[in-house]
Amino acid sequence: MPGGWAAGLDAAAVLGGQGVDASTSSPRILPLLDAAAQVLQEGLPLLAPAVALRVVDIAGFEGSDVLLAVGPRIRSPFVSARLAGAGRVACAVCTIGWAVERRVSQLVRADPVIGLAWDGLGTAAVDLLARVVCRQVADDAHRRGERATCAIHPGMVDWALGEAQELIFGVVQPEPDVVRLSESGQMLPCKSLSFVVGTGPHVDERDTGCAVCEAAPRCHWRRRRAS
Repeated sequence: MPGGWAAGLDAAAVLGGQGVDASTSSPRILPLLDAAAQVLQEGLPLLAPAVALRVVDIAGFEGSDVLLAVGPRIRSPFVSARLAGAGRVACAVCTIGWAVERRVSQLVRADPVIGLAWDGLGTAAVDLLARVVCRQVADDAHRRGERATCAIHPGMVDWALGEAQELIFGVVQPEPDVVRLSESGQMLPCKSLSFVVGTGPHVDERDTGCAVCEAAPRCHWRRRRAS
């Protein structure tokens, strides 16, 4: 990863990783901000970002299936619609390593506020890492005169979680000592994300994952990301 990828991590982002809006005026937010600042100072050096990325050609579309040049087909009307106009798919697996969740396990019972702050740091960090990768994929597409879709994650709408995880891991083949799938399909370390991004001259860049979320009209996190 390029240096400085984690520059966007601050106390507000750590609270966001806990589902807390740092802009609230409630006095109860102050100890949470203090905990977030403490965890940031200790936790940033422990992050071990790793990305496995592979771009594969789309061989075609068959009904609601996406046929890839490598690996099995993607069986999802939702994904097929969002990849319409794409000629390639970037498949990615991102992780920040084991250190954060180990600290969560150590602290969440002894000091819940600090333990949850660690968890928030991990969530915010892997989310930011995934967004950095998406921007890189989009930038590469733009240099070719193409566009890029939003990140499409396993489990979204009708893309079955287990099937999607196995497809992405099968394509990118990350090092198992860095990130792997459990027998139940869970990524280990847990602070990991997998997704695909379509690129091509005619894909819809305006569409986002928010477009299919029932909470989108009232979501303040969506407004923060758009700002």
